[in-house]
Amino acid sequence: MKKFKAFIEKVNTIEIRTINGALDLSHYSESSDTAEDVELKRLQLLALTDMLCLDKAIILQHLNRLEQVRESFDKFWKIYEGKTGEFSNGTLDEALFIVQIKHLFIVPRYPNGQITLDFILNLHDAVTLKSAYLLGFLDQAKKTLARSNSKKTSNDPTTGQVALFFYYLIEGKVESPVKSEWEALLKKYKFKNSYLNVYLHYCRIGKGNDGKGKIPDPMNLKNLSIISCLLKKYPAAKKLAEKDYYQKDREFQE
Repeated sequence: MKKFKAFIEKVNTIEIRTINGALDLSHYSESSDTAEDVELKRLQLLALTDMLCLDKAIILQHLNRLEQVRESFDKFWKIYEGKTGEFSNGTLDEALFIVQIKHLFIVPRYPNGQITLDFILNLHDAVTLKSAYLLGFLDQAKKTLARSNSKKTSNDPTTGQVALFFYYLIEGKVESPVKSEWEALLKKYKFKNSYLNVYLHYCRIGKGNDGKGKIPDPMNLKNLSIISCLLKKYPAAKKLAEKDYYQKDREFQE
């Protein structure tokens, strides 16, 4: 839930700055490779991976919240229409325009400053950028829900995820199998995956995707998010998985 809330808050926030007495949104400009774009991409990924292990009812709640935010964006575009023309001919009601922005978005701080044509154009870029990530998230969330509704879709974890599950059970001192015990171990935890394939994936954990092996390293943000849910009955193992999750998240930001 925290990752979803962080994504929604970022999507719905407009940070206004000032430069030389003018309101500034150049950090959202389409012409610049913005840190905003990178951060939205990161938060979207975290929120989507977080959603993979949620119940259908919770996903529906998220979808409803997303639709509310999308409606705010739709309202903005209706208000924004013609603003460049109003500014050019001197009929723009600046005070009303700012009130409308603050009503539709989270504006942490509104500094005093002059509205310029660049501000209006960059506001367009800002909302376009945020809309793209919001709509992309909505699309992926609906696909996740559709898969959960499909009778043909299995919710069983992948081989790599099962390997990570046992990796953290072993690291957390819950289990300590030798190679010959892996088949019995999978039966104990009621996994249907091939014990040999699970063991092969287990051997790749922490090796990175260096191209030296056909099996990718299972330790990635998506798998770690799902494994954290599967490990909820094993606090010590879950804590280790969460530690690696946040480490991977920091590496993604860098």
